[in-house]
Amino acid sequence: MNSASASPDSAALQRAAGNDNDSRFRLRAGCVLILAAILFFARLGARALWSSEFRWAEIAREMMVTHNYFWPTINGHVYYDKPLGSYWLVIFSTPFTGGLNEAATRLPCAIAGLLAVAILMRLVRRLYDARTRYSPVSSSRPASASYSFRATPVPTSKRSPAN
Repeated sequence: MNSASASPDSAALQRAAGNDNDSRFRLRAGCVLILAAILFFARLGARALWSSEFRWAEIAREMMVTHNYFWPTINGHVYYDKPLGSYWLVIFSTPFTGGLNEAATRLPCAIAGLLAVAILMRLVRRLYDARTRYSPVSSSRPASASYSFRATPVPTSKRSPAN
């Protein structure tokens, strides 16, 4: 009889420990997302556009001027190197930044980086539960600190882009 009464108590303790782990994870994940947002969004429009960013901004500008959102052009020549959605996201971000500027061009990349960190933390939380003691801080640190997840890309070559 003693073992039968111990089983509901242990189940209740496990549920309470699970709730405590969930609240701790949410707090830590929120802190990581806030720090990643600071990293991605701080000084978003402080630097001048680089080569590939300039192309994105120029194509979005020409789309807005000509009101032709399905034929991306740069200097009057059709330019289909990227999907249209990437240019549309730049155009969509212009009202939030006050016009088509450096911040509007980089805002979609910063939002995508923040979403990638959040999805990575969720994935790690699913794969590694509380028994493995894997924290959200250690799961997202490599992603938010790497250059490939930052809003400002690193130029890969010094060649001028071909039209």
